[in-house]
Amino acid sequence: MDVVRLSIALGFAAGAVQLAGYWVYNRGANGRINTGSWSIWALAGIIDLASYFALTGDWVVNILPAVCAVAAIGTFCLAVARKRFSFPDKTDLTFVGIDGIVTVIWYFTNAVTANLLYQVSTILSFIPMYRGQRSGRENEEPLPWVIWTFAYSLLAIAVSLRLHRWEELAYPLTQVAVHAVVAVIAIVKQRSSR
Repeated sequence: MDVVRLSIALGFAAGAVQLAGYWVYNRGANGRINTGSWSIWALAGIIDLASYFALTGDWVVNILPAVCAVAAIGTFCLAVARKRFSFPDKTDLTFVGIDGIVTVIWYFTNAVTANLLYQVSTILSFIPMYRGQRSGRENEEPLPWVIWTFAYSLLAIAVSLRLHRWEELAYPLTQVAVHAVVAVIAIVKQRSSR
């Protein structure tokens, strides 16, 4: 298999694995989920996709971001319907506000700057999730986070095979890192509660 076909296969596989992670997450969801993080992900998913597509111009590496945008909105709506949210505390609201500021800045910048700003925003959006897990307000199951980490790893390989500039790798590598941290926290909490 040549590099182009391999990268296309990996792009589709990353999207399919990402969707499987959302299916596992929503199927097993029974407790509260982090309002701050999921609000940011639902609101910013389409904008994040738009900024990444503007950077890459490559539909193959944007399959996963497209799946993620739609699935995050769906997960948010499902959580609202199931009444799985609680009102975010002041710290979480601060991170939601900072993410909004990054969104406004994105509007006035070029694709490269916007994409790199969104990686900062992504890291900030996970802080409420980490806080919720560490405090015990939320308990995440590790499996979906492991699946999502794998999906973004596949995307990173696909991007590296189609790479035009290093900034294209910022999105998948940031996502691998932040999802892996949630997975590790969830695994550690699960083991310590046994």
